[in-house]
Amino acid sequence: MNRNDLGMLDPCERMARSFWAPLENMDQVLKTEINETYYQYQLKVYVPGIDKQYVKLDYRDNVLSIKVQKDI
Repeated sequence: MNRNDLGMLDPCERMARSFWAPLENMDQVLKTEINETYYQYQLKVYVPGIDKQYVKLDYRDNVLSIKVQKDI
């Protein structure tokens, strides 16, 4: 833990902790590869055992959402 003389966290440390905090309580996180080219981002999400038809993408307000739902 990075602390200054006053016992407070470094601002960068606080930012890093708040950035990753939403992922700390997730039970499962899918393996994801993100590549950036000059013109685009390429995203691969591995969803074992799920066909493409059950994967829904939504891009709104600069946020990409991926939903996987398969009725059993």
